[in-house]
Amino acid sequence: MVLNVTEGEQVFVDRVLRSGIVHTRPLVVARETTFHAGDPLDESALLDTQRRLYGLALFNEVTTAVQNPDGDVPIKNVLLQLSEARRWNVTYGFGLEAETGTPQQGKISQASAILLQLSPNATYSQEGKTGVSPRVTLDVSRINLRGTDNSLTLHSSYGLLEEVAILTFLKPHFHSNPQFSESASAATRMCRTSRRSRHRRCRATTDHAEGEADGHGHLRLPVSPGSGEPGDACRFRRT
Repeated sequence: MVLNVTEGEQVFVDRVLRSGIVHTRPLVVARETTFHAGDPLDESALLDTQRRLYGLALFNEVTTAVQNPDGDVPIKNVLLQLSEARRWNVTYGFGLEAETGTPQQGKISQASAILLQLSPNATYSQEGKTGVSPRVTLDVSRINLRGTDNSLTLHSSYGLLEEVAILTFLKPHFHSNPQFSESASAATRMCRTSRRSRHRRCRATTDHAEGEADGHGHLRLPVSPGSGEPGDACRFRRT
């Protein structure tokens, strides 16, 4: 069996015609385009460009096409048509949350005791109790920030037991390198104390705890149930 192969005439890219760009910077689209004027026309390069542009999450639709595909002209234009996605996205929800309460007594971790200048072997009983509260969540995200693939997201939730707000900035390409990304977050949390329904700002970490004593000899310390580690906000008195 003999297989004869006859090569066709090679076709090159004349111009890349982009349309549908409204808020996105043309430099962002050009960075993800893998074919340029003067390059040999390659179907795999067109598909790769579509994949890369969809990966930015800035466009609902990306279409590539060759102008006059059946013509005999060796130099042809390539059309790149884009449809931008909505820049703002808002989601919300309603629900119910419950706090199951905490054990009646326990020990504070040694690290927290040293930080608060307390005896690490002392036993504390707490006055926290079970609570139920409605909960509302609201998430607002903004993509295509300043015409780039950077995004800003606000996650917030409100209830009678806890209020949380987290703001996150995401930069997917750190110094134009797709292998690295950069993100920064700021968070705030408001916890309601059990008996007097006061609010205070608290922060839960694995190696740091914050506490304060009031005028009645009670110690307010963030301790998670049953572990003695920093966590949920509770009020303690020394026994």
